[in-house]
Amino acid sequence: MWASRSPSRPTSSGRAVIILSSRALASVAWQAPAPSPPPRPVVTWGSDPIGNAGWGRAGGPRPIPNDYPGSVAWLDDFPDRAWERPDCTGWNRLAARAPLVSYDDADQAIRAERDASAWFLRLDGPWAFRLFPAPGDVPDEAVDPTTVDGAWDRIDVPGCWTRQGFDRPHYTNVQMPFPEAPPQVPAANPTGVYRRRFALPPQWRGRRVILHIGGAESMVYVLLNGRPIGLSKDSRLAAEFDVTHALVPGDNQLCAVVLRWCDGTFLEDQDHWFHAGLHREVFLRAPPPVHVADLCAAADLDPESGDGVLDLRVDVAGAPKASAEHRVRVELRSPGGKPLRGEPPEPTVTAPMGHIADAYTWTGVHASLRLPVKRAQPWTAETPSLYHLVVSSIAPDGAVLEVVACRLGFRRVEVVGRELLVNGTAIRVRGVNRHDHHPITGKTVSVEDMRTELLQMKRFHVNALRTAHYPNDPRLLDLCDELGLYVVDEANLEAHAHWAELCRDPRWTQAFVERAQRMVQRDRNHPSVIAWSLGNESGYGPNHGAMAGWIRRADPHRPIQYEGGHAFDLAAEVPDTDILCPMYTPVADLVAFARSGRARRPIILCEYSHAMGNSNGSLDAYFDAFERVRGLQGGFLWDWRDQGLLERDAETGRDTWAYGGDFGDEPHDGSFCLNGLVAPDGAPHPALYEFARLAQPVEVRALDLSKGRLRLQNRRDFQTLDDLRGRFEVEVEGQVVQRGLLPKARIGPGKSADIRLPLRRLALARGDEAWLTLRFEARRDTPWAKKGSERAWAQFRLAGRAVRRVGGRAAARYGRPELGEDGDLIQVAGQGFVASFDRQGGGLVGLEVAGLPCLRGRLALQLFRAPTCNDGTRPVAGMPKPLDDWQRWGLDRLEVLPAAPDLRVGRDGRIDLTARHATSVGVVHEERWRVDASGIAAEHRFRVPEELADLPRLGVAVGLAPELDTLHWLGLGPHESYADRRRGVQLGLHAHSVAGEPMPYSVPQEYGLRSEVRWLTLRAADGRGLRVRGAPRLAFSALRYRPADLSGARHVHELVAREEVWLSLDRFHRGVGTGACGPEVLPAYRVSTGAHRFRFRIEPLTRRS
Repeated sequence: MWASRSPSRPTSSGRAVIILSSRALASVAWQAPAPSPPPRPVVTWGSDPIGNAGWGRAGGPRPIPNDYPGSVAWLDDFPDRAWERPDCTGWNRLAARAPLVSYDDADQAIRAERDASAWFLRLDGPWAFRLFPAPGDVPDEAVDPTTVDGAWDRIDVPGCWTRQGFDRPHYTNVQMPFPEAPPQVPAANPTGVYRRRFALPPQWRGRRVILHIGGAESMVYVLLNGRPIGLSKDSRLAAEFDVTHALVPGDNQLCAVVLRWCDGTFLEDQDHWFHAGLHREVFLRAPPPVHVADLCAAADLDPESGDGVLDLRVDVAGAPKASAEHRVRVELRSPGGKPLRGEPPEPTVTAPMGHIADAYTWTGVHASLRLPVKRAQPWTAETPSLYHLVVSSIAPDGAVLEVVACRLGFRRVEVVGRELLVNGTAIRVRGVNRHDHHPITGKTVSVEDMRTELLQMKRFHVNALRTAHYPNDPRLLDLCDELGLYVVDEANLEAHAHWAELCRDPRWTQAFVERAQRMVQRDRNHPSVIAWSLGNESGYGPNHGAMAGWIRRADPHRPIQYEGGHAFDLAAEVPDTDILCPMYTPVADLVAFARSGRARRPIILCEYSHAMGNSNGSLDAYFDAFERVRGLQGGFLWDWRDQGLLERDAETGRDTWAYGGDFGDEPHDGSFCLNGLVAPDGAPHPALYEFARLAQPVEVRALDLSKGRLRLQNRRDFQTLDDLRGRFEVEVEGQVVQRGLLPKARIGPGKSADIRLPLRRLALARGDEAWLTLRFEARRDTPWAKKGSERAWAQFRLAGRAVRRVGGRAAARYGRPELGEDGDLIQVAGQGFVASFDRQGGGLVGLEVAGLPCLRGRLALQLFRAPTCNDGTRPVAGMPKPLDDWQRWGLDRLEVLPAAPDLRVGRDGRIDLTARHATSVGVVHEERWRVDASGIAAEHRFRVPEELADLPRLGVAVGLAPELDTLHWLGLGPHESYADRRRGVQLGLHAHSVAGEPMPYSVPQEYGLRSEVRWLTLRAADGRGLRVRGAPRLAFSALRYRPADLSGARHVHELVAREEVWLSLDRFHRGVGTGACGPEVLPAYRVSTGAHRFRFRIEPLTRRS
């Protein structure tokens, strides 16, 4: 008779043996009505916007054939027009489950090498493929197993057909890629037919065979040997089907029919590329007739005692063949792989009514137990200790039928008051949002690439990720468990274009709820998953309440979050989110709300600091608030990776990053998919170094630098700093004058310790500057950081720097300059150089150093920068951007009215020239030059009228000889820095080649600025060149592009480097902000109106300098 939960027999070695018996229930097939289909138009494609045959593929995407005559009766075996039926989310699909694979013994199961299992058959690789205009155009011959498909195309699985020469990718942000209203989709609905032959291993006879399709965009029909198996929607979760009944001896023909669009597409409007195809792995598995169908393992940890408790539920299928003597054996092994020998497990007692209720909801057997674990090793992102749970199915004769295993971690996640706690500690979430994305394969990402990606996150101190906006590949969670990353697991749900409708429409309730259910059922055993998300930007309605209700009952161990419930009011009482998770809220508003007394839940931003192009200004303000304001616990930066697609321009042969509209995809949202901390290929953007500096595990504060007293703060939540070794060095003008080790100090998590460094007294020349740098290095190798690599740093200024005189060096040493004329030029010759000034228009127009002409034109006023994405290159309807004003003012078309200079010769022989210029935009520019025998002192005075508030920059620029390619500077570096993003750069002496600094962003824009610069040099290979000294400091960039070059290009491959070096010297340069989607540049980092003065000095460098 029925015994859904039998008492567990306590055994030694921490094992539980559960006796099973069962009875079966019949399942009821679902039938659907049959509306008549509309006529189907011919599929046509948009023109190529690049003006060639297509990027990287001769002739562009392959045309869709329709050369099969005949009937389409195969669809009659499935629910009618299921692609427009939101209430039909699947058919004959098995319930979602933990991703378990059968093994023959425990050691195999723990190693989790699926290909080594005799009961696992991978179907990845080349498949036969044919693309049809619409599902109704797929004839019976295409799915008939007797059809010869040798002439068909071949396509890789897993993979997107849109990245293999068929059809085209399509990018939108909010708008749908087609105009139809839900649940209708375009009649022109590209439909791919995949075919694959396979033969089963002989030992599989007598076992169940389950087909696993890891991901099909947007829905899939499955046939085996011509027999209908089932269908599934939800592009980001696996579909499994029992195919045992359809197998034949010898070769079997598997057919998957994938539709590009279905009603589910309206729920997957996720600010990412619409691709299509079987984009995740496909395989067969063969459990025995009586097998472990699912595990639900809740591993709790008591933060006070350190003891753990494992509550385990085992679902056993194949119950009709089970007898009272079938058993399930449960074993827990330590992180080191040894069986635990603790207290015996405690049986879970269930009332009789529970047995009856289970009988109507599950045709197998449930077995539950509780296993206490003394002094469990806790799992956190800093200490990812993983235990191994091994469950064996035992036959009446004692034979092991199968062994399955999963890893689990003991930890407790809870919301207490205004704090999210992990193991009793309020954690700081230093997270990013992540899409499944690869620049070549699209939605298909290999496990090797996932590991590389997560290791890079750990290297840069990312400790959490949000799976935006769908459950990512399940293997990613295995890696997060192993490496230590917190995960907010998000349901595959974003109905952005219809956000106010579908969340309230009961026709879509099942789809909403099921996407939450299947995510939880797949991922609930992962310790890295600390919260569930109900989706993204899908409004807020009863369907979300249904999702939350199901999750709370199924998994009471994790909090739920959803931004839509409080999108317009952070104080709103929303029962379906335990965490306030706003997006792009200005930091001042966050702080004010957190301190207002109205915040009753933890605040963790689901998205903030939009990383589109040259961005992430004022990120430090957010991190400072996270550290000092109770209730602000961090957030998930948007986002990790630029979602550009690698293409090759057919005209130039150059590789480039393609974005919306580049494939003829209309409508589209352009480059809004390029908003990552790393490039599509993973190359770090400069802002990632800012993030790493702010998120590093050590904070250092100066107590009394004159006595070497410092305070070290451990910003970790659970680990000491014992794995780091500290060093210090003192530099004067970029030269190291003292080095040493930091004294040892054991600092617990969240604690601090004071140290004292034996700093020597410095004897500094007038104007010299000294600073202290502390570096913290890894003591040992980790998967993400080598021994000796820098893991944290801090810098402090030790001595002030007197402002250098902008006048020259001693005239007695260098003599007096010589004044001369050459046509319209005023020429002044000094020691090793000749400077030329325009007699009619004023200004420096030439500089020859030891015979090398250094200048390629006039050093002139520069107010415009190549606009960043935040400045307004990606306009948003109804949101005015700074670029609108800059172009209206004419900054990109600046004209300077020439004015003859006033020339004076001083008693000491110095030459003074002054010219005052009006401009076409109303800025008045006065330039003053003083030339002595050792160089040229410049003073530029600007008057900015009130109507030109918020200029992009205020400075001068000039073209230099291409030979001046070797760049050195003393200032912040080595990466670029801007007024509101310079915590991730270090003061020091830096160097690189001008030609060796490529555009770091996927779309051309302003880049390469270095700030807080004391001096810079640009030299030719033979040493000749020039030095520019700030008085006291300046910002500069030295590039092979002018601003107009960068602003005039849509793609990086369109940029053509100039021969000249374009040197920009700025007194002020506007910050970068996050205005493409979020707060604009804060007022403190904008160029103010009124009077400004800019001073610097140019000095010649000869071969002997």
